[in-house]
Amino acid sequence: MQVLSEAVRAPGRDRAAAAARGLTGSSVIWAVSLAALVFTAVACTTSRLLMLDTFASLAAGREIAQHGVPHTEVLTWAAHGRPWIDQQWLGQWLYYEAYRLGGYPAVGALSALSIALAFGMLAAYMLHRGTSTVRTLIWVAVAYAVCELNTVMRTQSFAYPLFVLMIVILLEDDRRHRFSRSLLALPLLFLLWANLHGSVLLAAPIVVIYCVWAAAHNLRPVRQRTLASYLGLAACMPLALLTTPYGLTIADYYRSVLDNPVLTARVGEWHPATFGGPSTQFVIVLLAAIGLLGFAYGRGFRPPLFMVGLTFALAVAGIHAVRYQVWFGFAATLLIAEVMSGTFASSESPLIRRISARVVPAAAVIGVVGSSLLLATTATARFEALSPRPAMDATAAWAAAHRQAKIMAGDTSASALLWTHPELTGRVGFDSRYEIYSQRQLLAYTDWVAGNGSRSQWSRVLDGYDEVLLSTAYRQNVIDRMRTLPGWHRIYGDADGVVFVRDTAG
Repeated sequence: MQVLSEAVRAPGRDRAAAAARGLTGSSVIWAVSLAALVFTAVACTTSRLLMLDTFASLAAGREIAQHGVPHTEVLTWAAHGRPWIDQQWLGQWLYYEAYRLGGYPAVGALSALSIALAFGMLAAYMLHRGTSTVRTLIWVAVAYAVCELNTVMRTQSFAYPLFVLMIVILLEDDRRHRFSRSLLALPLLFLLWANLHGSVLLAAPIVVIYCVWAAAHNLRPVRQRTLASYLGLAACMPLALLTTPYGLTIADYYRSVLDNPVLTARVGEWHPATFGGPSTQFVIVLLAAIGLLGFAYGRGFRPPLFMVGLTFALAVAGIHAVRYQVWFGFAATLLIAEVMSGTFASSESPLIRRISARVVPAAAVIGVVGSSLLLATTATARFEALSPRPAMDATAAWAAAHRQAKIMAGDTSASALLWTHPELTGRVGFDSRYEIYSQRQLLAYTDWVAGNGSRSQWSRVLDGYDEVLLSTAYRQNVIDRMRTLPGWHRIYGDADGVVFVRDTAG
C-alpha cells in the first residue's frame, strides 16, 4: 500500500530508514534528560511570572470549581449575562486545582511539566527515527528557541504534548504504510484536547487531510477495509471537536475568535510574521528548513512527503499569525533532523558521546532539583510582578466603600484584579477574554487601552464606570491622559499603578 511518504527512494532515504530503531534504555534516559532540561529552563523563567492569561485562567478555574462549567458570563460587567462558551474550561480547572494544592509554584510546575513532556516526546521520537543523541540535543534546543515566547503559563501548555503525540502517531502510520491501531487513539486524544485549548481546531484538519490522502492511495478493491478505516477516522475528527459541555454551540466560540478583526488588528500574537521581533527564531528555522530540504533533494534524499507537507503547512500558518509559529517549531525540527540524518553521517566521536552521556543527565538532575526549589521558594510578589498589587488593593478598598461602583482596568490589570479580589466579580469592565465582547466594545476598549481617541470618545468608553485602574509599567500614556480628563481625579498612585475615581462618585 502506498501512502503519503512513499516517494522514489534514494540511498540517503534508505540510510535514514536503516538508522531508525526502537528506543533503548540509554535513549529513554537521554529523552528524559532533555525533557528535564526544558523543565528547568521553563521553571526558572516563564513559570515564575503570571501573565494576563494566567490570571484569567485561575479566575475562571475558581468559578468552575465553585459553580461548575459556566454557560453565562458573570466575571465582567461589560459582558455580564451574555453566553460564556468556555472552551478551555478543563485547563483552567486544572490550573486552579494546582493552585489549591500548592499555590503559584504548583501552577508554574504544572505548566513547565506539560511543556517539558512535549519536548521529551519530541526527543524520543527523533532518537527513534535514527537521529544521534548530540544532534537530538541540538534540534530540541532549536525547537525550544522557536517556542520559548510561548512557554508562559496558560492553557496552551497542555496542548503541546498532545500536538507532538499527534505528529508521532501520524508519522508512524505513514512509515508503516497501513492503518495502524495507534490511529485509534486520536479520537480520544481530541476529546481531551477539545476541552483544554482551541489549538485543537488547527490539529483536526491535519488528521483529516492525512486520512483522506492515505485513503486515496487505497482505492483498490483489496484495500476497501483500509480505505473505510481512514475515512471513518476522518469523519470522527469533527465529532471529537464537538464533544464538550457546549455541544454544537462550541462553533460559536471558534467563530468569535477566528472571525474577529479586532483581534487580528490589535493583538500582537495575531499579527503576521515579520523578519524581526518575536518572529526572528521562526524565520531563521524556516529558512534553514528550506535550505536543507533543497540540499537534500539535490543529493537525492527524499524525506517523507507528509513530514514536508506538514512542516510547510504550519509555516504558512506561522507566517499568517505569530501565535501559530510554536507548532511549526515541533514539525520543522523533526524534518531538519530527518534531513540531516539522511544526508550527513554523524561525526560524533566516542569521547563526545561518552562525555555528553554523563554530563547531560547529571545536569538534568541538578536542574530539576534546583528549579523545583527555586519555584517553591519564589515569593508571591515575584509571581505577580506584572500586576500593580498595591494599586489593585487600593482599587478594591475604594470599591468596598462604594458597593455600586464599576471598575475599568487596563488589560494588564483587569484579569489580575478579578483573580486577587473575587469580591469584585461582575464589577470589572473587561478582562483578557476578548472573544466574549462585541466588536464595538472591543474597538472602544482597545482604543482606550492604547491611548487613542479624543476626549469625547474616552468619556463614552468610561460611561458607567466610577473607578479606573492602570499600570504605570504598561499604560503610562493612558495615565497621562486620564490626569487631564475632566471629571476624574487620582486617589492612589505609586511606581506600579494609579487609581482614578469619578468626581461625582465621592
